[in-house]
Amino acid sequence: MLSMVSFLIIVSFFNFLLFHTLVELFSILVAVLLSIVVWQTYPVSKNHFLMYLGSGYLWVAVLDFIHTIAYKGMNLVAISNANSATQFWISSRYLEAFILISAPIFLTRSIRRELAIPIFGVVAGGIMILILTGNFPDAFIEGKGLTSFKIYSEYLIIALLASSLVFLWNQKNHIDNYILNLMVAAIILTMIAELAFTFYVSVYGVSNLVGHFFKFFSYWLLYEAVVHTSLKQPIKLLRQDLKKEIHDRKLLEKELIYQVSHDSLTGLNSRAMLEERVIEELNRAVRYKHELSVFFLDIDHFKSINDQYGHHVGDIVLGSLARIMKREVRKSDIVARFGGEEFVVLLPETSLDKARELAERLCTSVELETIKFEDEGEVNLTVSIGVATFPAHGLTWPKLLDIADASMYKAKKGGRNQVVVASDDQN
Repeated sequence: MLSMVSFLIIVSFFNFLLFHTLVELFSILVAVLLSIVVWQTYPVSKNHFLMYLGSGYLWVAVLDFIHTIAYKGMNLVAISNANSATQFWISSRYLEAFILISAPIFLTRSIRRELAIPIFGVVAGGIMILILTGNFPDAFIEGKGLTSFKIYSEYLIIALLASSLVFLWNQKNHIDNYILNLMVAAIILTMIAELAFTFYVSVYGVSNLVGHFFKFFSYWLLYEAVVHTSLKQPIKLLRQDLKKEIHDRKLLEKELIYQVSHDSLTGLNSRAMLEERVIEELNRAVRYKHELSVFFLDIDHFKSINDQYGHHVGDIVLGSLARIMKREVRKSDIVARFGGEEFVVLLPETSLDKARELAERLCTSVELETIKFEDEGEVNLTVSIGVATFPAHGLTWPKLLDIADASMYKAKKGGRNQVVVASDDQN
């Protein structure tokens, strides 16, 4: 950028017309690039604010281009004179100010981009017709300089730009800080440029030169804010979307695995997960010649609880029992809801005596726990537990489970709220 500015300074000393043309072409190029880039990246960025700016600045570029080729000394078109060039200039600045003051609306609203460009085109076309037919106010008179219309218009444009700053700042929570800061700086430089354009008497005057330098810097910031960012942002957004998609897929995968492997009501292992873990633990027990015990637990009189209090209280009871079981067993033990009010606990590397001790402790803890529910209601539970051990009572999981289940029913018949350990003759 520094080398470009240095080049423009040197050119301005030797050929103002070339300097003016280069600055204007730069601003036109930025405006056109802005329009192309935001249009192409909109499907990804969905940035309505930038899309609105791009739609409007395309026609600002058109008016600035006509201003450039109509500038005094260019002699490229029939209207090549100071007044016509200045008229196109001031109309372009009016359009730019309107775009900037209205753009913050689209930080929170969507835009129909297929309509935005044609609408701005109609406005720009109307301005061209007014100028070309001589119905637009004079902006510059040879020998006198700027007209009152041109000077007051510049002041009005400055006021509009100042208002656009306020509107933009009020919506700062809806715009990227980097873009916001560059846009604010660009608008301020445009205001300074407009102020400089109120003083010149000759279109080749010093204030005109200064104003065009400020315009150059303003459009450079606009390039950084919109064009450069819009090229980076979609890639960034694509990366973010990809990361989010991967993250969401992992969460979904975890959720699906959890749903399959856990009981939705109690949060305990599901029957399917229990059987998967049983295979692992039985293989390990065989390989290392370890014992492996199992509890088969059933809630006493659970049907009466459902009948008396309702199934919603029954669900609370099941959830509360699950919490008690997880609290009382060891971390290495595997607790699962087997179905209805039945639960199974798998105890790796656990002897029959140790399993009996753990089962009796669990049975006592359940009896001592008071389960509360809504309307100050409460209920006390008891459970019946059957215990069996590998390899003493069974060499396969179905056999081991059947024996533990049979022992649990013995506990039921024996008066409930107790632990019954499988006997050797049950094998």
